[in-house]
Amino acid sequence: MNILRKQFTCEVKEVGERTLEFVGSTEAIDRDGEVILAKGWDLANYKKNPVFMWAHNYTQPPIGRAVSVKKEDGALRFQVEFAPRETYEFADTIYQLYKGGFLKATSVGFVPQEWEDGDGKEAPRRTYKKQELLELSAVPVPSNPEALIGARDAGILTTKDFEAIMAVEEKPYEAEHACRLRSPDDFQDDSFRRTQREHDGKKYSVIMGRLKGETTMTEQAYRYPKDTWAAGQARTHCKGHDGTFEAASEEAVTAPHRERDLSQAQIRDEFDYAKALIVEGNLGEDSLKAAWDIVRELLMRYPGGDIPVDILESFEVEEQTIDSTEAKGQTHDDGWDHTEVSQLVVEELLRR
Repeated sequence: MNILRKQFTCEVKEVGERTLEFVGSTEAIDRDGEVILAKGWDLANYKKNPVFMWAHNYTQPPIGRAVSVKKEDGALRFQVEFAPRETYEFADTIYQLYKGGFLKATSVGFVPQEWEDGDGKEAPRRTYKKQELLELSAVPVPSNPEALIGARDAGILTTKDFEAIMAVEEKPYEAEHACRLRSPDDFQDDSFRRTQREHDGKKYSVIMGRLKGETTMTEQAYRYPKDTWAAGQARTHCKGHDGTFEAASEEAVTAPHRERDLSQAQIRDEFDYAKALIVEGNLGEDSLKAAWDIVRELLMRYPGGDIPVDILESFEVEEQTIDSTEAKGQTHDDGWDHTEVSQLVVEELLRR
């Protein structure tokens, strides 16, 4: 079951005691270039357990319940009754933040059942025609961080709750690696469009939108299909454009020392990325030796020792280059703490 999540900036209004109404999903094109048709929502199963969660976190109690969920005027509308303060203090905090205008976003979790793909120009990249609603959740994004800081300073939000809210991040995409170039909060709502480009024979998506107060389109993010882009290749491309990279969720490494089932192409990709990382660092010979020792150890650990001959030969070439430089007396003090260099290389590679 492929669960998708979409976040929306909402209209929020109070409709009863501790009850707020949200417009959780409209038929506007979102920043992924996709549309969800309101008439296609299947609400039956959700209504059996209509909990309202915080940031899709099921390790915490729900902060409220949806007392009404309906399709109306091309939108999904729902009314949420928040838990009493004496029952769940954090739920009251979120209620006060929505009520005060400090939070303005919700997220829907759903299973697509029927959709239609377009070209992303004349028609949306994808239109969801039928989908089953599984969950509704309060989320801090795309909220205004300055507004939350104001809520904390005004005493509405405790420092502990502020830190908990700001620590929540969007989950990695399941089918795509992501590269954020600018915050979506910098852009006009409903202005996002998705187009495609090609790099080294592989296609990737470019998400563009209009910055607030402007009429021209500006790049906001890149998306790389993980079936054609290895994480390292996407990361390198993203960093070349000064973006912030996040690997697709299924490729995220959660244990630094576990073995991974990698293809020869992926091993090559890991090596090329490590090489680029070290070369760009412009390290001196001692630091370079320490870095290559770490890279060798990590790459041997990733595939369980199955390193292709050509990659091992590449290691030998690099190491011979270092030895040759040293033999010619071309040494210098690079000013780096070599232990620190080793730690930086390890941390960067383990983030892979």
